[in-house]
Amino acid sequence: MEDFWVIYNNIQLASKLSSGCDYTLFKDGIKPMWENSRNKRGGRWLVSLTKQQRHIELDHLWLETLLCLIGESFREHSQEVCGAIINI
Repeated sequence: MEDFWVIYNNIQLASKLSSGCDYTLFKDGIKPMWENSRNKRGGRWLVSLTKQQRHIELDHLWLETLLCLIGESFREHSQEVCGAIINI
């Protein structure tokens, strides 16, 4: 967990990314590609925010998602969730 905070505290906040930029966090050995065998039958959750929400809520929502991934907080579905991508 300490390594996560070192990285997170030294990268740009998601709300400051330029249009067309992505951040990804995936489990070790899983690439953020549909062709990866662990992702082939996967799905996605899509959250759309207005520009107003982007400046207020985006960083909080992204951080909460990352912490849920790291802490395997998706309960019985934690093994099925391979990663997360944020696209601006």
